[in-house]
Amino acid sequence: MQARSDHAPARRGPLLVAVLLAASLLCAVALPSAGPARAHGREDGRFWLLEETHRSDPACAGKADCRLLKDYDSRPFAPEETATVRQLFDRMDAAPAPDTPRVCEAAPAPAPRSETTSETTPAPGTESVDGAQPGTSPAAPRAAQALLRPENLEALTLAKKPAPLKGLRQVGLDLAGMSPPPGFPDSFGAELQAAFAETLGTAGLQVVTPEAAAALPGAPQLAIYASFSEPEGLCGYTYSAFASLSQTAVLTRDPGVKVRAGVWSMSVKGAGMDPPRQERATLLEIAEALAADVKAAAGS
Repeated sequence: MQARSDHAPARRGPLLVAVLLAASLLCAVALPSAGPARAHGREDGRFWLLEETHRSDPACAGKADCRLLKDYDSRPFAPEETATVRQLFDRMDAAPAPDTPRVCEAAPAPAPRSETTSETTPAPGTESVDGAQPGTSPAAPRAAQALLRPENLEALTLAKKPAPLKGLRQVGLDLAGMSPPPGFPDSFGAELQAAFAETLGTAGLQVVTPEAAAALPGAPQLAIYASFSEPEGLCGYTYSAFASLSQTAVLTRDPGVKVRAGVWSMSVKGAGMDPPRQERATLLEIAEALAADVKAAAGS
């Protein structure tokens, strides 16, 4: 059995918290079996020796109130040692220690796969339009005015994915201020921004600042909302992110009303802190999926 670590394992420090003869920390984990019940209501099980080592948090260098990171390692006692170990265990103080480490049951982590929902349907109460009909010339004001009549706009066919991405060449994105996952440096967001720019660039989509994107036709903006849990002991650690690409659109029933509408979205999720850490790769699935849809739109 391997106990969870607050962060990815590193070179073991000099502090050995669990030593059998010193009995500083002895962890007994009872594994249910079909054997007869023992005294004190316990069932036959196994004993484990648990070692706890401490190290400083590299992401907290130079900051006040930095916590120590704890790593754990364990070894099972041989079955023939059970009687001797139980005698020692039963002589120890049974009062629970306040800093007893939590042992996380190994459970399959949610697959960090994405679920893309690229749609032309924007936010509730709004409806996106796929631009003018082919052949419409900006130099033909009468034709343009006729197209903007509500009855003509309503007659347009709703675009299917990934049509709203067709012709998209730039998008606003700012991840520099993203809070990093536990154990990652504050530069996580800026590094992720650079990775997004590189990935989207393969599809001909340039990442610009949100301010620059606001001046573009359609004002395309890509927003990413990430959440990293931090439960006690980091047992059951999970993370998730939702991405939404929005552009401006006009209401078909009232062309005088312009709204911001979501035209592409995606969510990802993952779990676990076992090395190698997967948060960056999971979030990059968003950029990879968007790049693929932009390429598909260009070829449609």
